[in-house]
Amino acid sequence: MFKMKKQKFSYLVICLGLFLVVTVFAESEQQTESKGIFLQAQETFKKAQGQSGEQKRMNMLKAAGQFEALVEEQGIENGYLYYNIGNAYHEAGEKGKAILYYLKAKRLIPGFTDLNYNLGIAREGIHVPEGKKIWWDDIKKGILFWHYLLDYDTRRIILICSFSFIWIFLTISIVLRSFLLRGGVILSLILSVLFGGSYLVSAYQIHFIKSGVITKQQSIVRKGPGKTYGKFYDQPLPGGTEFRIMETQGEWWKIKLQNDDELWIKSDEAGTI
Repeated sequence: MFKMKKQKFSYLVICLGLFLVVTVFAESEQQTESKGIFLQAQETFKKAQGQSGEQKRMNMLKAAGQFEALVEEQGIENGYLYYNIGNAYHEAGEKGKAILYYLKAKRLIPGFTDLNYNLGIAREGIHVPEGKKIWWDDIKKGILFWHYLLDYDTRRIILICSFSFIWIFLTISIVLRSFLLRGGVILSLILSVLFGGSYLVSAYQIHFIKSGVITKQQSIVRKGPGKTYGKFYDQPLPGGTEFRIMETQGEWWKIKLQNDDELWIKSDEAGTI
């Protein structure tokens, strides 16, 4: 009986070992493939920077497509990768797609200075009435500086570490009474609350708020979900216009602009953040 159990246990250990080896090997292969695609995209981007006119535009679009393959085929979600895609589209003259990817990046790396600067440049010339700026926005960014300074993954790591340290310090304090341990628990608790709140806000924005950007050069918006409805504005909205998605009906989205106007747009003329 004991030998049988021992053989089964050994068999399970061998299977587990083989599974881990295959998993690590598969991950290693995927990382190698991802690195190869990224290097190709970088090379294409650098090549396009030394070009001009239509040749530059085509190579920038090619670089953007190569970077996008990392997102769509490799499943990589990274703020700096989105930033690179935005740069490639911006250089190609695709203002709407550039803003879309800059905003995708901003959710993950809100405090990245170069990103915010490039986003500001891309937004220039988009003549859409904007909502009123709330007076305490700048104060909020100053008080909650860690939320805007650190990227999404860094805040998650700090949250996990600080939460773990709470239980480590509490466990040690069972057998060892110390003022430093109590201080460690309090500090870890404060960090967990601060970074936990920051992380949850970003997670909510990423997974629950449906926002988008018009990616077409110009888009005719309507008063209802169909071409039979009249135009909402006499002039089409320019690419790069940002909005919130309020409702969907087939291939049409009901959107809300920053000036609170609600109107309808075809879904294939925009992208979601």
